[in-house]
Amino acid sequence: MKFDVVYNSMVLHHIQDTEAMIKTFYELLNKDGYLCVVDLDKEDGSFHKKYQDFDGHNGFIQDDLKNILIGAGFKDIEANTVFYGEKIIEDQKINYSLFLMKARKY
Repeated sequence: MKFDVVYNSMVLHHIQDTEAMIKTFYELLNKDGYLCVVDLDKEDGSFHKKYQDFDGHNGFIQDDLKNILIGAGFKDIEANTVFYGEKIIEDQKINYSLFLMKARKY
């Protein structure tokens, strides 16, 4: 089964093998389909600090993730930070931001 859009939000930073997952997304898309990713901008690990068993990524540097998408075959890649937030963990305010990245399969 193929799709016109694959969308995920706050998932990719939990996936250890990001490149393999991006390749899977590419294969799931129809020609001219879009991948949309909402995820954490790179941070210092504070976002998941109360989860000691967290073994994912501490967010992403947008250009690094773009290069992974390019390597998988995606084109027309756009990314912007779209949200700034804060959460309280162990009485400490943690600032974080989220980006939206979209890419197209030709």
